[in-house]
Amino acid sequence: PSAPAVPATPAPSATPAPIAEGPAPAEETLSVGCCRALVLSPPGARRSDRLPLVVALHGLGDSAAGYADVMRALPLRARVVVLDGIDPWPGGGGGRQWFALGSLDAAPAGFVRAVDAVAATLGALTQRLPTCGLPVVTGFSQGAMLSYALAARSPTVVRAAVPIAGRVPIGLLPGAGQRQGSGVRVRGLHGDADARVSMEDGQATVEALRAAGIDAYLDVALRTGHTLSPGLRSGMFR
Repeated sequence: PSAPAVPATPAPSATPAPIAEGPAPAEETLSVGCCRALVLSPPGARRSDRLPLVVALHGLGDSAAGYADVMRALPLRARVVVLDGIDPWPGGGGGRQWFALGSLDAAPAGFVRAVDAVAATLGALTQRLPTCGLPVVTGFSQGAMLSYALAARSPTVVRAAVPIAGRVPIGLLPGAGQRQGSGVRVRGLHGDADARVSMEDGQATVEALRAAGIDAYLDVALRTGHTLSPGLRSGMFR
């Protein structure tokens, strides 16, 4: 029998801090849940404005500060929160990771731990920041893997996911009998020449989500490897 996609989302344990008044800074760093969060507010926003929330998860060895350079191009009036990976990356340079590299399919415990932690952080963010509805989550590589898994928890965690170059470990894919149909939408992006996370693995993840009743599809970028190419970046913001 197929294993469940991921366990239920833990409820945030801390009472959210009251919302401060006045204009929102263009950038602000908060400590929320498991992560340090870099909050990017649109021009002219006030702290009390109820805005759509977009949460971005970086890839292996990157950081919230680095991935924020990608998310600043988002052409929407939304509050963007870029999260730092929960562990230091052994490669150094100040990079972070969501889970340690290894046999993701044979030993996915670190991956599940990261999904649990980020899901709880999303709940804490929506309580702490004035938000319209559930957040949209997006990410690259490791961040994309988490984005897919968070969408599989629908409808209580995210309203949409835009994973780029990711997949879900085989044993954690929802089975066709585990129908979870809801309003969540998953729009994956993947390069057809990705040698690190194959396009076929991304397709298998999307097909499993669709079989479980989730509105999911995959856009493929031709002649593109495991990189945030200009084509994938523009596709992310469409």
